[in-house]
Amino acid sequence: DARTEPLISELAAELQTVEHVLVVDGEEPFGLAPYADPDSPGLADRKVDPDGITNVYYTSGTTGPPKGCMLGNDYWLRFAGLYLDLYGLGKDDRILCCLQFFYGDPPWQLLASLQAGTTLVAMRRFSVSRFWDVVRANRVTRLFGLASIPSLLLKGRSDREGDRNHDVRFALQVGIAENLHATMTERWGFPWLEAYGLTEN
Repeated sequence: DARTEPLISELAAELQTVEHVLVVDGEEPFGLAPYADPDSPGLADRKVDPDGITNVYYTSGTTGPPKGCMLGNDYWLRFAGLYLDLYGLGKDDRILCCLQFFYGDPPWQLLASLQAGTTLVAMRRFSVSRFWDVVRANRVTRLFGLASIPSLLLKGRSDREGDRNHDVRFALQVGIAENLHATMTERWGFPWLEAYGLTEN
């Protein structure tokens, strides 16, 4: 975003391989709007080294100090491909990303959306009060997130008609408490599937 652009541009100037720095700013969902014109940086002709390291994610450190996991192109492509193979993603689908991009999940959500030719709706940050408004306004059909998200949403004000006034067909969440599945499905009218994954994979 505009706040971190000076730092990223300074770092990019030291790296010969960085050609573009994209600044995502403004109100959602228009943050990437400046890159939608024909003069935007093209990616179609880019060659990708499957073994090339794209980034380093740090684990939560539950078994000791955080560990830096070097993740390559093959990791992200496999992750996105796995989601598409298991759940599919059609051109009419719209997947919601409500996590910030320093989490491990937004990159594969973006890649899966790009591979499927569909839309990724990126919230600036998760908010209980704004969540369903964003879902409805952007006609979101898929949700993904961490267990704390549905738990927090359940604590939000219930509106019998509004709770089911959306286009969501299913959600994939990591670590939902077993006793919450039925309650969530009953309230919002779609299945909440359980997922599991490790940064270290």
